[in-house]
Amino acid sequence: MRPGRQGQREGFKLDPHEDFILGLVEDVKDISLAEIAARLAEERGLTACPATIWYSSTSAGSRTKKDGARQRAAARGCESRPPEVV
Repeated sequence: MRPGRQGQREGFKLDPHEDFILGLVEDVKDISLAEIAARLAEERGLTACPATIWYSSTSAGSRTKKDGARQRAAARGCESRPPEVV
């Protein structure tokens, strides 16, 4: 008798749906992971949390950050600098 394989299985459950997900991202450039999860549930009957979609997309090589959200972290025209020590 041989021991069973340990660890994660190869691939992700979203691999068969990769073209569908990439199509969503192509159609709506700023689509959120939660919106992708909702569309997967509605149109494919597949339940996936946003973290699963994120891990699946990073393994496929698409790591895109939303620049717009990052730029709103500070007021327009203000430079980000550490506080001065007095």
